[in-house]
Amino acid sequence: MKLDDQIHGVRLSFLLCLLKFLRLFIKWWCDVTLLTPENVKSVLVNSSAATVVEFYAAWCGHCIAFSPIYKSLLTSVSYW
Repeated sequence: MKLDDQIHGVRLSFLLCLLKFLRLFIKWWCDVTLLTPENVKSVLVNSSAATVVEFYAAWCGHCIAFSPIYKSLLTSVSYW
């Protein structure tokens, strides 16, 4: 196995661990449901709850800029 392949594997493993950590942190930090292909129908379809969905990409400047606004909205309306 070439060194480049090993480095790529380590980076991929790190990113997957980071993603798992971020999902746990988001769930702990606030009442947010992280939508996945597995749960999107059960969360959104035929739900009586009002839902705000934020589409987010970690590399997107607009997403990063608006993230605190969405968090503020979440804390403002979560008790409704």
